[in-house]
Amino acid sequence: MEELEVLDGLAAEHGTPFGLAREVTRLHREALARFGPVDGELLAAALLEERSGRPLSEVRPRPGG
Repeated sequence: MEELEVLDGLAAEHGTPFGLAREVTRLHREALARFGPVDGELLAAALLEERSGRPLSEVRPRPGG
């Protein structure tokens, strides 16, 4: 999480577009608030799974999409 915040600050300082990474940072913050300060890069994935009501590993792309 700290790394994402540092990168966000550097991007802002240099005027670099960083919208997607800001969304990732926001999602990680929400995951930390939900699950607590546990180690792991997959907290955001766990939060998305919880919100969707099913494991992401079962999500299959639709044909043609």
